[in-house]
Amino acid sequence: LYVAFDDNSAELLALSKSCNLDLSVDIIEVASIAVNKCRKVIPGKFSWQVTSDSLVAVLDAQLQKLMRAAITRQRLMVFFEGAPVEGAALFYRWYGNVYIQSINVSGAIGSMATYKVTLVGDGPLTVN
Repeated sequence: LYVAFDDNSAELLALSKSCNLDLSVDIIEVASIAVNKCRKVIPGKFSWQVTSDSLVAVLDAQLQKLMRAAITRQRLMVFFEGAPVEGAALFYRWYGNVYIQSINVSGAIGSMATYKVTLVGDGPLTVN
């Protein structure tokens, strides 16, 4: 997962322990079950969001940027890219604009501090 804080560069979300992309589509029922005893549906709007759990590094500049972007309500761009298998020539790339919905920073005594960020898609998720 890469995050672009401006138009000039994208940064790998450093020290990420896990990353999830959730895409959901509203399903709209368009026919009565009384007709042919069968339900008919069409897809509606879709929404997507990204969550990432990361370790906090000492003097974590990226966490500072994420906090600043959340507080200022800055729109960011995220990229997912990679190969289906290691060494494959075929790459995939998914990208779109997001806003930070939440950041949760936590740390227990004697363990690494972590943070979880939830990014909500603003508009389409583009697939290349």
